[in-house]
Amino acid sequence: MDEIFDEMNGKAKIKGMLTGIKQIDPSTGERYYEHTLTEPAKDEYSHPKSYPVCSNSILGAKGTVFEVLAEIRSWKSKGFHNIRLWAVEGV
Repeated sequence: MDEIFDEMNGKAKIKGMLTGIKQIDPSTGERYYEHTLTEPAKDEYSHPKSYPVCSNSILGAKGTVFEVLAEIRSWKSKGFHNIRLWAVEGV
């Protein structure tokens, strides 16, 4: 995934098949959706890469192949730094 990160503006362009959608209801009450985008495997002996991308609405139907521009957001929780990809726009 290193090759798709743009460190200058904190965004990543990800293209893949939507293989999963999970609704997240945190204790803060701000519901969002976590989408799993899966890239094709490089060859028959390697595993495909998957990326979780969050958004406030559902991005598409399972099985759809699309490209999304995601913002890289980070936060610190319990002494650990975490990152999450948030959809900015579908490309």
